[in-house]
Amino acid sequence: MSGSTHSAETNHTGRYYMYAFIAFWEIIVLCAAGCEGHHSYRRYSRGVVAPAVVVNDSMTEGDTRLYVVQFRAQDQQTYTVQSHFNTLGHRYYRGQMARVVYLPEDPADGRIDDNAEKYGVAGGCLLMAVFGLLFGGAVYYFFDRPQRLSA
Repeated sequence: MSGSTHSAETNHTGRYYMYAFIAFWEIIVLCAAGCEGHHSYRRYSRGVVAPAVVVNDSMTEGDTRLYVVQFRAQDQQTYTVQSHFNTLGHRYYRGQMARVVYLPEDPADGRIDDNAEKYGVAGGCLLMAVFGLLFGGAVYYFFDRPQRLSA
């Protein structure tokens, strides 16, 4: 008798930890999406657009290319930045001109003016949050719903 009670308590505790982990995951990815979204919004709403020259590219997996560009900021210094994401449908070549958006107080954190750079991290975090909710819903639906008693 006490063995079955202990087993039910252990099962309940395991579910509690699983839901706590899913909630923690959601909080982390939503905070990351909010922070990066806010930073991206600041950069693209108050940033300065500067012409840049593609100086290098690196191929990672498959067709994914990350670009390295140089630009001259308002302080007349030259900065080099690397893209964080493969540009969506746009291929740059060495020596080609691109555009960089940067905040005047932090030109070293400039980004290539491209939708992938604009929405990449925040969009990825939101996508992970959706997958986390779907996973939590699937766990609840298949493993944790109250069982109907058969008559």
